[in-house]
Order: sequence, then C-alpha cells, then structure tokens
Amino acid sequence: RLPQLRDISRQLGISLHSDSRELHALPLAIFTLVAPLPVHWAEEPSSHRGVQSWIFVNRLTKRSTHEHPYAPAMRGLVRGALRRHAAAQKASGARRELLSHDWVQFAIPRGGSRAPTFQWHNLRTGERSDEFPPFPAGTPREAVYVMDPAWRAQARTIRCFFEASGVRWMVGSGSGAPHSSSAMAKQHSTSRAVALRCRPRLMIEVIYAAEVLGIDPLREPQHMWLAEEALCLDLPFGWRAYVDRHGHEYYYNELLELRQWQHPKLSYLIALLRTFQQRQREQRQRVVAAIGLGAGEPPRANAAH
Repeated sequence: RLPQLRDISRQLGISLHSDSRELHALPLAIFTLVAPLPVHWAEEPSSHRGVQSWIFVNRLTKRSTHEHPYAPAMRGLVRGALRRHAAAQKASGARRELLSHDWVQFAIPRGGSRAPTFQWHNLRTGERSDEFPPFPAGTPREAVYVMDPAWRAQARTIRCFFEASGVRWMVGSGSGAPHSSSAMAKQHSTSRAVALRCRPRLMIEVIYAAEVLGIDPLREPQHMWLAEEALCLDLPFGWRAYVDRHGHEYYYNELLELRQWQHPKLSYLIALLRTFQQRQREQRQRVVAAIGLGAGEPPRANAAH
C-alpha cells in the first residue's frame, strides 16, 4: 500500500516529494518492501501509547527495531543509484525527470470476500486513475520513457516467436472473436488485482511489457491492460512447463498437442492485441472510405428549370 511504500522510501532515503528527482529509485524500495525477511527475523505487532504498529524482531538476539532489517544495506544501493542517475543526467544535459517514474499502481482492498481492485497513483502530483493514465496529446516519447535499443531488439525477437507459434489461430474473427478491449479488461481484472496485492507495480514495468507485446503506450493506452496482464503470467489450463536436456524451459499442451518456447499466456495476449489492432485499422478504413465517398459525390442538379 502507499503508506508502506512511503515509509520504506523514507527509511532508504528516497524522497517522494512533488519536486523530487529520486522517483527512479522506487524499484529498490519495492524490493525491500516485498523481500523475504532474513533468517531469524520476524515482523510482529507492537503498541506504543495506544498506537498500533509493526516492529522487526530478531528471535536469536532478541533485538527489535522499527527499521526494516534490509534497510542499512539497501541505503547504500540507493545512494549509489542516485549518484549514477545524477551523473548520467549531468553528462546528457537532461534536467527533466521521466514522467513514467511518477506513476505507481496499487491494489485497493474491498470489504468482505470481494476481490481487490487497483488504481494508479501519481506520487508527484497526487493524481489517481483507474485506467492506465493517458498522457496529453503531443507529449514527446522521450519525456515519458527511454527504451534501450538492446531491449527493443529482444522485444522484436519475442514477437517473432509468436508469429511462429501455433496459438495464433486460437483468437480470430467471426463468431468466436473476443469482445472489445475495454470489456475484456474488466473481465480479466481479478488476476491483476491479486498480483498487485503482493507488490506495487511501476509504470515503467508496464511500458516494458507493452514493448514486448507491440503496444504503443502513447497512442494505444486503451490496450495497456494487456501489458499489465502480461506481468501476471500464470499458466492457462491444459499447459505445463518442462525443461529439456539443455536446461531450456518450454511449454506443452497435451490437448492441442502444441509445444512452444514462448509462455502460452503471452502468446494469447499478443493474439488478442493483434485482433484489436486489426479491428481498429478496419474501422479507420471504413471511416476514411465513407468520408471519401461523401467528398466525391457530384453536386446535385437543380430540379427546377
């Protein structure tokens, strides 16, 4: 949750103020927040002057502290990350932080046995959004995120695996075509919410996943839920993971008699995306054709002579 992230960030020396230039170090805070405790350490409830809180206790030495046991070591990593980031900005002459560093997605618990929902929070401005936050029209890509060329090449390789996959025919047009992107986003929200209960999600993580799938984060924000779903890669029913004699993991479906290297859910998500994108192209073509026909109609002759 956001209060826990703020607390661990404070312990590590990461500023979350609106004018902060340190939001890029949030992955280290999230790692500390969700990492298993060291041996002999446990988290226990505590009460001080009627205020309930949690403390960390070393059951071997009986030492207790309000600070996370990993905090001293992680502070050194944070200081190093901040120095490297400042040096890189100085070398490139950049003075503006990336907008993707401002946004974090959290799980929002609901009462009773209902599944949690989720929400995007902007740690700099305090904005909130239930959907992937769209950026204003005309926002330059380099102001949102910077993608390493090597990562782009790797993303293209993954999409090439999909093109050779046997899963392409499972999603197509006709009577079996999937619903709209927004409708499916609501239907498949539970898995994303459950994953967010384990750890918050940074926007840059979702953007990296979008690059793998082939989504443009600036032009296709309506499809970004597929990138969020790609970060929750549980195996679909009927699929099992195996390891070959060379130590490489592959996936096999006995019912479909399919064997592939790519995670089957990733293949399915790419197939969904291709379907949605094809629909959009066809819709745009129909609109353009309708406009062209309207503009090309000859003027009507005057009936009165």
